[in-house]
Amino acid sequence: ITMLIAAVQVTCWHFDLRNTRSLVQESGNKTETTRGLKIYWWLYNMTISLALIISTVYWVFLHGKMNKPMRFPAISVITHGLNTVMMLIDFLIVAFPLRLLHMVYSMALAIMFFVFTLIYHLCGGTDEFGNPYVYPILDWNSPTRCLVTFVGIFVLIMCYWLLLFGLHKLKRMFNRAS
Repeated sequence: ITMLIAAVQVTCWHFDLRNTRSLVQESGNKTETTRGLKIYWWLYNMTISLALIISTVYWVFLHGKMNKPMRFPAISVITHGLNTVMMLIDFLIVAFPLRLLHMVYSMALAIMFFVFTLIYHLCGGTDEFGNPYVYPILDWNSPTRCLVTFVGIFVLIMCYWLLLFGLHKLKRMFNRAS
C-alpha cells in the first residue's frame, strides 16, 4: 500500500509544475508539504523499519518453528522477505527525509499490535489450527515470553532506526558530494 501511495504521490508531483525545483528557486517561494505527502511520509516512516523487523522476527524466530503446515511457502517468502527487499530498494532510491524521533511511530504501532494480541488472547481467539495465539512467541499463556518479545522488538526498532538514519545521512553526504 505504501508503494502504491508513493507512485500516486510521485505522479502528482511530477505533473504539478509548481513543485518543480527550478521554478521554486526562481520565485523564491517555499512550497508547503501537502497533506497527502505528510500522510505518506508518516506511513513510510512506520513501514520501512517494521518491514525489517517483521522479516527478522519471522526468519529468525518463527520460520519452521510454528508446529503447523505451511500451505503457501511462496506467499510466506513474498510477505516476509520480498516486502523488505522492496522497501530497502525504495529507501535507497528515494530521497525521503528520515528523522530519528520518528521511530516513535513504529514503537506506537508495535504497542498497538501487542495490545491486540493480548485482547485476542483474553477474548479466546485462536488461529486456524486452534492455537490460542497469533504467533508462538506471543502466546500470552506464557506472559514472560511475550514481555521478552516486546522488549526485543523495541530494541530492534531502535537498532534498525539507528541503522536507517545512518544510511540516510550517508545518502545525503554522497548526494551533496556529487
